[in-house]
Amino acid sequence: MITLPIYKHSYDMSGAHYFVNLTIDDHAVDFLIDTGATNTVISIELAKQLESFSQCINLNQNPIITFSDTINEVAIVPIKNFLIGDKLLNNILVVATNFSFIKNQSSLENFKSFDAVLGIDLLSLFNAKIDLKNNTISFSFPSKRFLKKYYNELLENIKKTK
Repeated sequence: MITLPIYKHSYDMSGAHYFVNLTIDDHAVDFLIDTGATNTVISIELAKQLESFSQCINLNQNPIITFSDTINEVAIVPIKNFLIGDKLLNNILVVATNFSFIKNQSSLENFKSFDAVLGIDLLSLFNAKIDLKNNTISFSFPSKRFLKKYYNELLENIKKTK
């Protein structure tokens, strides 16, 4: 198990968001922790800076419909080096898309800009435990064999629906 610090960014009296710093392809990235997000998502701008982007699966023919926008630039990116604390994981699949819809949804002037969302897919896969009292998040990891099988099957399913 690996435990990492999380930090809170407060916007006003009614709301705050929590972030954790993880590393993908040698880029330190602040991930918004979002238990309501189905997938872990990175911005397309960040994705294009990664070594892993050369392996992306373009899904432009399957646009995502958000609250108010239709996003046509969508890809699945197998992150070659995904570092959670000191645990190195390989070929972790994330969705890459345009984050303008998120930034356009916020009416808050001091909204913290971010380029990644840690969604329930990874939170549940790694049995994450969020401790708001101590401002930490803990991750447990399945075996490398399980992860390889899990992501190979997921990748095959994505290719079939493409």
